[in-house]
Formats: sequence, structure tokens, C-alpha cells
Amino acid sequence: MSERADSLKAEGFRVSFQLRDSIDVAGELLDVAAAENADILLVGSRSHNRVHDFFLGSVAKDVLRKASLPVLLERIEPTQEGTGVVCEAVCKQKLTSVLLATDFSDQARRAEEAALNLMNAADQVCFLSIIEPSGRDGRDQEDLKEAKAKLAALRARCAGSTDKINTVAEIHHAADRIVRAAEDMGATLIVIGKHGRDWRPQSIIGGLAESICLTAKRPVLVVPGT
Repeated sequence: MSERADSLKAEGFRVSFQLRDSIDVAGELLDVAAAENADILLVGSRSHNRVHDFFLGSVAKDVLRKASLPVLLERIEPTQEGTGVVCEAVCKQKLTSVLLATDFSDQARRAEEAALNLMNAADQVCFLSIIEPSGRDGRDQEDLKEAKAKLAALRARCAGSTDKINTVAEIHHAADRIVRAAEDMGATLIVIGKHGRDWRPQSIIGGLAESICLTAKRPVLVVPGT
């Protein structure tokens, strides 16, 4: 760990590290984050052990469910045999292509702000809003029109960077379409709110955010709402 800390220090980061023993790994990570006044928590999607062949490890799930600060879920996948490396990150350049998925609810505002804060560092950005089909075409078309207007307003806030922003609004099943959009554009990071329009106080993490974390084969930044 000290060697990895040194490599970060060489890049200009202020680094400290701790080794702790706990049966509640997620709780321990969140306690440390709180004590350090962390702005964001980075967690791997799975254990480095090939035996743990899950899309999302138990520690990552617990952190996502319990965290009240933004969590960057680093996508970790097994490497090919014989490389000398068991698992590694899928995307090493997180800000090459950023996808923001939003429903413009109050719970999504902080995710939108997070994406806007990444604008200057990103090479390509897509603002995406998916309208879940209601079965009432007139209502869906009204919602689609409203989403397009809000995307245009969000894009207008990025003065000087609008040439690298694409906006997309569609009527579709959100989880499937967001994952496919990320694949189509080669997104290196998905930004999404922890909860959306259907948020309930008793909900630990929104169904859409959890689905994206489970199925998107790339890093996901999950941002809690208000």
C-alpha cells in the first residue's frame, strides 16, 4: 500500500492510508470517509479474488446502499490468464467520455451538478433523459418535449463547452437504454443520482441506479440527492 501511496504522491496528491480489521467492511469505510471529511468514496465493483465472480461484490453493494456521499464505483473485471494480474480496472481514463443520466427530479440535481463540474476535464459528454413509457402516448410525448427543453437548458449552462455535448431524450425503458447508450458512445463514466423521481424515504438506493451499477460494464458515479 505504501508503494501505491508513493505513486500518488508523485502525481501531486496528499495521501494517507490506514489498515483496519473489521467484519463490517462497508461500515468501516464509511466511518473513515466521515472522519476524513471525504467528498467522494471510491470502491471497486468486486473482490480481486477470481472466486468472487459476481458483477457487484457485497462490500460495494453495502457501500452504495448506506453512503450519504457520492460513490465512484470502479468497474473491476478479471484479466486473461497468464497476464500476472488477477483483476484490473475497465476504464483507466475516467473522463474521456462522460454520460449523465437524469430524470430532472429534485433527487437528480446533485448528479447534474457533479456532471457539470466534470465538463472542463471531459473530452465528450452526453446528457441523457429517458421517459419510461406510460401507455398513454399523449402524456409520453408531453414528457418527452419537456425533457428535451430541460436538456437544452442544462446544455446552455456549459458556456464554451457546448460543442462537446450531445443531448438525447427518448421514450424507453430507462435501465436498458442507459446501458446501451453508454456502450454506443464508449462512455468511460456514467453519472447518475442515487434516487430518482420515484424516490421513497424508506428506499436505500433507487432501483434504476442499482440496475445500472449491476449491468453497466464501466465506472459509475452514484450521487445522493438532497
